Amino acid sequence: MAIRTGQEYQQGLSKNPRDVWINGEHITNVVGHPIFTASIKEIAKLYDLQHDPKFHDTMTFKSPTTGDPVATGFLPPRSGNDIKKRSDTFRIIANATFGMMGRTQDYLSTMLMSFAESPHLFDKCGPEYTKRLTSYFEYVRENDLFLTHALIPPQSDRTKSSSKQEEEFLHMGVAEETNEGVIIRGARMLATLAPVADELLVYSLPGLKAEDVKHSIMFSIPVDSKGLKIICRRPYSTGQHNIFDHPLAARYEESDAVVVFNDVLVPWDRVFIYNDVDASNDLYTKSFVRQHAAHQTAVRGVAKISLAVGTAIHLARSIKIDQFLGVQEKLGKCISALEMIKGCLLAAETNVVTNEKGQVYCALEPLLAIRNFMPRAYPEVIDILRELGAGGLTMNPSKDDIDSGEIGPDILKYYVGAGDMSAPDRIALFNLAWDLTGDAFGMRQLQYERYYSGDPMRNLANTYLGYNGDDCLNLVEEALESAKHN
Repeated sequence: MAIRTGQEYQQGLSKNPRDVWINGEHITNVVGHPIFTASIKEIAKLYDLQHDPKFHDTMTFKSPTTGDPVATGFLPPRSGNDIKKRSDTFRIIANATFGMMGRTQDYLSTMLMSFAESPHLFDKCGPEYTKRLTSYFEYVRENDLFLTHALIPPQSDRTKSSSKQEEEFLHMGVAEETNEGVIIRGARMLATLAPVADELLVYSLPGLKAEDVKHSIMFSIPVDSKGLKIICRRPYSTGQHNIFDHPLAARYEESDAVVVFNDVLVPWDRVFIYNDVDASNDLYTKSFVRQHAAHQTAVRGVAKISLAVGTAIHLARSIKIDQFLGVQEKLGKCISALEMIKGCLLAAETNVVTNEKGQVYCALEPLLAIRNFMPRAYPEVIDILRELGAGGLTMNPSKDDIDSGEIGPDILKYYVGAGDMSAPDRIALFNLAWDLTGDAFGMRQLQYERYYSGDPMRNLANTYLGYNGDDCLNLVEEALESAKHN
């Protein structure tokens, strides 16, 4: 089938009804529903970008099995040029959504490619598991499917492992084994964009205990699988927003969901890890997921923080507060944060690693630095933007007010910016800033950046534990040794 168009993506959703619940409403066809219309439209645009002559050669490569063009997110890099091609693709997608959509199709295609590049992890369960994973990777690549994933058990009693919860299947696990496959029962979070995805990929982050064997499984299923229920969080945009009042929230709302498995049958050919705690725990740390996924999220992060920094600068100039030293210092902090992240990304892409199998990936340490820095840098930039906007962020009239014959003239007079900035332009800018700093959409974006890659404290600790500090330590030894002979 090769790369899909946006229309084909939407047709696929219409053909496969799913069990979605949001705001107390049961939805089986998400296409055309006002809550999901915007996100479906934006994802469809990303599919169409692959067909745009301007981007086609970058966003696709020739399928090794059919020769048809397939999405670059599935490309296993074998050279620095492949890394650049992937980076350019990530950047096109991130810029198209201003970094606001964290689970675009290039993210899970990258994850799945990373697993396919790590067959040794699945061989632990048996060669048939590796074959299944490889076949699934090819199936998704050749059909250009849109995936989401669910990695985390519900936040119930965090002091207990999955097998020690009050209810046996409060945390998702294998309830039964049959000739056809395994029966899955329980719940998982946090399946972003699950209502509008084609497939659900399920595996675990490290941390399973030896007794959690029935929870140690990796599998995939279509989102319309019988018994799979998708319970969405309260929406921050219900389709009622207009783009002028909410330039980001009206377009880039990503629905997050808990997925509930009510005895869902997973066929054996969709089971990739089974009854193996060690294989489940090794999946993240001993595969190439960290290198490849962190590369995609870093590129997206640059787009996102660039928008926030640019908004802060534009806002400051719009009312000429950038003439004050204190404001200049704050903007300097924002710019420095952005440039540090860009510098780390450049270091990661420049210092590529080629292993003995010819597999190529970005340098890990700079990518980990971005993952550790972004959860602090992005909130700080947003806080500065909020400070600069101050009361102006809470006084914006709506588009309907501007268009009003009675109060419109007053708005056009009193809401102007500095210089020749018109009232509508100033209001539009402050609306953008409000979506980032005060709207529920913006608060979700903050929470996302803080926690999408896991516990920030644990991530920092793991960076230390996995760090080869020989260069630093050798320098210390040289300094101590030189002092003895001085």
